[in-house]
Amino acid sequence: MDRFFKSVLFFLVIVGIGSFFIIKRNFISIDNAKNFLAGIFFVESFTMDSLKNDYLSVTGNKNDDSKIGEEFNNIAKTKIKVLIVPGHDNDYWGTEFNEIREADLNLKLAKYLADFIKSDNHFEVVMSRDENGYNSELLDYLSKNENDINKFIAENKNLTDYYIRTGMVNDFEQIIHLNALPGVVFRLYGINKWVNDNNVKIVLHVHFNDYARRPGDSVGDYSGFAIYIPEKQFSNSKSSLALAQSVFGRLSKYFAVSNMPKENAGIIEDQKLIAIGSNNTLNAASMLVEYGYIYESQFINSEVSPLIFEELAFQTYLGIEDLFNSGKISGDVSSISSKIMKDNILEEGMKNDQEVLKFQMVLLRAGFYPTPGFSKNDCPVSGNFLSCTKLAVKKFQESSGIKASGIVGALTRSALNQISE
Repeated sequence: MDRFFKSVLFFLVIVGIGSFFIIKRNFISIDNAKNFLAGIFFVESFTMDSLKNDYLSVTGNKNDDSKIGEEFNNIAKTKIKVLIVPGHDNDYWGTEFNEIREADLNLKLAKYLADFIKSDNHFEVVMSRDENGYNSELLDYLSKNENDINKFIAENKNLTDYYIRTGMVNDFEQIIHLNALPGVVFRLYGINKWVNDNNVKIVLHVHFNDYARRPGDSVGDYSGFAIYIPEKQFSNSKSSLALAQSVFGRLSKYFAVSNMPKENAGIIEDQKLIAIGSNNTLNAASMLVEYGYIYESQFINSEVSPLIFEELAFQTYLGIEDLFNSGKISGDVSSISSKIMKDNILEEGMKNDQEVLKFQMVLLRAGFYPTPGFSKNDCPVSGNFLSCTKLAVKKFQESSGIKASGIVGALTRSALNQISE
C-alpha cells in the first residue's frame, strides 16, 4: 500500500479513536489535537542518536548510551551515504555575474567538499553531477521511474495541501523564492525519491546567492552565507537542524553570515524549497547552503577563489565531523596556510592576493580582524588589502611593539608567523 493511502487510512483511525478521547476528555485543546495529528503524519525520519550509532557502527564501535545488542560490535555496517548536489547545471545555471555562472562555482566548491568527506571512511559520497554531466545512475533512475516520480510528487503535494487546508499543518513561507521550471522541479523531486529509495542519510546542496533586484552586473548590497533547512513540521527537520547548527558553528568562525533581511539569522527554516524536502518528500537530513553572494570578489577572482572554496568546504566538513565525532578535529582549524612566506611588502591597495588572504586569516584567528565596530560583512577574508585590513594591521603592530604603519614588512611578518605557529 503506498504512502498516500496508508496516511489516509491512518488519519481515519486516529481521528475516529485518538482524537475523540483526547478532545472529549479535554486533556488538550482542539488546536493542540490538530498539532498532535500532524506530528503523527510527519513522523521523524530518524533520530540523530540512531544516525550517530550508524556512524560508529562502521568501525564496530558502540555508543554507550545505545540499546543495541552486544553483537553490534562484531557487525561491519554499511557506510553512511551522503549525496552532494552542486546546484543547477549547464542548461539552467542559476545566477551569474560578469559571465561567471553559479553552476560552475557550485561544482568547484562541491568537489572540494566531496574530497574532504571521502577522507572519513565512515561515509560513502555520491555527487549528483560533475564536469561530464549528471551521475549516470541518477539519470537512469529518473528516466526509468518517470511515472512513479510524478505520482510521488502528486501524492505528497495533495497530502500536504490537505493537512494545511484542514489546519493540521501550518502554512509557512518566510522567504519567497523564484519558481523553478517544470523540468527542474521534476529532477529535484526525483532526486528526493532516489534519496529515499537508496537510504541516503545526508543531502548537501551547494549554492551561491543573489537577489532579484540587483541591477545588471553591479555588485549588490548583501554578503555572507545562509543555511536553509526544512521547516520544523517536516519529518527530516530535527536531524537537518542538528546538521545545520554544527556546520554553522564552523563556517561562522571565518565567514560572514548573510546580512540580507530574514536571512541574517543564518539558519532559515523553509517549507517550499524542493531540495530540502518540500511537501515532506525527503527522509534524509538535508541542508541547502548559500555560501555567499556571487558578486563577492573572493568568489570570482581566479587567484584567491580556490583557497576560499577549499576553506568553505573544509569548514563544512569539520561541522559534519563535529556532529558525529565531537572532538576528533578540535580547535580553530583552517585549510589556508597560516604562514606568510613571501618577503614582499603587503600594503593598502593590493587586491586578489593570496598572501594578503593568508594574512587576513591569521589576523582573524588571532582576534585582530575585523577590528571592533566592524563585522565580517564589512571586512571579509578576501585577499583585498583595504582600510579594514590596514586598521587591523595597525592594531596588531601596536600589540606587538612594532611601529603602527599599517604596512606589513619583515618585522610584522615575523611577529605574525610567531603567533600562528
